[in-house]
Amino acid sequence: GALALAVFGDINAAGDAVTEVTTSGIKLAGCEIMDKFSIKVVEKALGKDVTKIEALLIMEGDGAKDVVVRDMNRIGEICKKYGVLEYEWTDNPAKREEMMRARGGLVPTLSRIKPGNRLVAIAEDLGVPSTKIPETIRRAQAISQKYNILIATFGHVGDGNVHTTFVCDVRSRDDWDRLKPAAEELVKTCMEMKGTLSAEHGTGLTRAPHIQLQLGPAMEVMRKIKQAMDPDNLLNPGKMGLEKGAKTDIYDYFAFKPLVEHPEGLNSYGKAVDDEVLACIHCGFCRLGCPTFSVTQREARNARGRNALAFYLMNGTIEPSRDLAEAFYSCTTCQACTYFCPARIKVDEIVEGVRKKIYEAGLVPEPILGVRDNILKMNNVFASAKADRIEIYPPALKEKAKTGQLKAKAKTLLFMGCVPSYLDMKMVPSLLKPLDAAKVDYTTLATEEGCCGFPLFLMGAEADFHDRAKRLVEQMKATGAKELVTPCAGCYKTFKKIYPEVVGDLGLEVYHSVHYIEKLMKEGKLKLKGNGKQRVTYHDPCDLGRAFQIFEEPRNIIKAIPGVEYAEMARNRLQARCCGGGGGVSANIPEMAVDMAAERVRDALAVGAEVIVSGCAACKDNLRKGTKAIPKDERGKIKVMDITEFVASAME
Repeated sequence: GALALAVFGDINAAGDAVTEVTTSGIKLAGCEIMDKFSIKVVEKALGKDVTKIEALLIMEGDGAKDVVVRDMNRIGEICKKYGVLEYEWTDNPAKREEMMRARGGLVPTLSRIKPGNRLVAIAEDLGVPSTKIPETIRRAQAISQKYNILIATFGHVGDGNVHTTFVCDVRSRDDWDRLKPAAEELVKTCMEMKGTLSAEHGTGLTRAPHIQLQLGPAMEVMRKIKQAMDPDNLLNPGKMGLEKGAKTDIYDYFAFKPLVEHPEGLNSYGKAVDDEVLACIHCGFCRLGCPTFSVTQREARNARGRNALAFYLMNGTIEPSRDLAEAFYSCTTCQACTYFCPARIKVDEIVEGVRKKIYEAGLVPEPILGVRDNILKMNNVFASAKADRIEIYPPALKEKAKTGQLKAKAKTLLFMGCVPSYLDMKMVPSLLKPLDAAKVDYTTLATEEGCCGFPLFLMGAEADFHDRAKRLVEQMKATGAKELVTPCAGCYKTFKKIYPEVVGDLGLEVYHSVHYIEKLMKEGKLKLKGNGKQRVTYHDPCDLGRAFQIFEEPRNIIKAIPGVEYAEMARNRLQARCCGGGGGVSANIPEMAVDMAAERVRDALAVGAEVIVSGCAACKDNLRKGTKAIPKDERGKIKVMDITEFVASAME
């Protein structure tokens, strides 16, 4: 197969070219046309400046190679006759896939044209004779200009399908007042072109106000059939305006009415998050990446379902409830949905916004409140004793901590985190081993180290989190440290991203252990001998990978260790599968967290990995649980290690 792109500076020229192509005997597998507004959305995939482009044709050919090559060249010659600005074709599968993926994500991405706007599905599925497509697009652009409302137009040339898609601020009464006459004029244009109101999306509520224009006297026949078969009007009431004497309007069944009447929001999460909620068109691409949907197959356990619930909470249709809490506190906030979403909706921020509302309403699940109480009372998530925080320290360092001989000030402050300090027996000693070998000047907060507060942030306990952040930053600054190193991905995200939003500049550079270890390796301060031949894979923690695009550093470390045979899991980097342990889910619904972890371990088994390395204490803990949930004859002897352990075990 092959894919051709033809760029035109004139929409009519593009239409003339495609008409000749489709009537010349060339067999196309697909043919798309896009106007200038639609092209802007796929600009990145095109890799070119689109400001002077008025139309783009995407044409697919399939069949025997010599026939496809001949047809692609013939298409190029035809396009040249009509003043094509650029013409190129490729049979490279990766390039074809990239372009078609961009086209496939066009509709949801339209909501990103302007912040606070979203597409509106009214008069967006017109069907006209294919020879009338250029004229229809030109008329749509004129209507857009006349009413000062954005209409992005694209379509399938082969079947004459033209998607004239409105994009507006659905909270603006003024936008709706301009959209309504624009929609009516579009419908009349379609009728003048001898077209149909609905080419592929069906006819129902949104077509009802205009269906009489298309069907004419046939409407009365349809009404009589419905009356005979459904005298009590039980089946699909309101659809197509079939009730006798019914007068329909685009504002009937109007989902945005509460927001038009209260543009400030009935239950706002703040403008930035409100815009994210509105940008989601519920297309469902997110299902492919959502770990909770993967193990439950429930819509309310998926980004699309959660976004719909967030919308209804925002517009006052629903109130906080236990059921709502179950939906939102089952999210790992892993951001996988964001990177499967063509519009890159920030679902984690939506979830955090809803959780704040649920927290304020006093409806947080009990296990989550238990974590909060542990942090507030005992300064750690496990309610462990303060003195136990240093029990994992090597003997010499522990003795210094107990006798008050730790340095009060040092260049580097180590912040271990709750899970490495209390739950994991290897991460803290493994972090210290390379730092000691490199003679790093460090100190710790020892027993005075407390939880960074990330779980408080995730559950929506905003005031408690802010108080903790301010106190902990004062402790950090008192050490005079110029840099902070932590092996905990959650702590790293908290210090690097969230604290600066609360308290401003921390006054020190924040490193995760993967950064710092790679830095020491580049400086030649670590000598690695390896552990023999091992097939190793790396699991991207969500709080490092998707949150900060930290992908290559850990892989560089692993590949630099002698004897390692590196194997990449199919889902990696931005599309890595979440381990299931984040967002408070491991505390709230531990069984579901383990199910998600088992799926991730099976990803590693599928590439023959003997060791799964990660850079997150919570990931390590949950992946180990997921491993144990897999039958022994299936899991074999696969091991889960933190990257600090893997490096420490490979040192001379």
